Amino acid sequence: MRVINAEFVPAIASRHGPSVPKRVLLGEGLPSVPQVAIAEVPGATETESHIHPTMYEVYFILEGLARFWVGEETFEVTAEDFFIVPPNTPHHFSCPGSLRMFYFGVALL
Repeated sequence: MRVINAEFVPAIASRHGPSVPKRVLLGEGLPSVPQVAIAEVPGATETESHIHPTMYEVYFILEGLARFWVGEETFEVTAEDFFIVPPNTPHHFSCPGSLRMFYFGVALL
């Protein structure tokens, strides 16, 4: 077993764009979970729409407020909100203030 403190994991760029740094807590090791990360997004950020053809993306909002566009739906999320983006679904988000979220992918087998 290994305990990882996110504070000590260096931030890197994410597929959500250069303004959305993430701290990758798990990059490999589980066959259907390609990555587990925490994103720390500065305020006044809007990401570009993208898809993950073979992966569900699972989000849990830790702090802040954001508007997400997932497929044809638009909704606001805040701390303690949880949602899943299905594979092959366009999605992006914007946040007026800072946002912290825990998220991970689950690959289709």
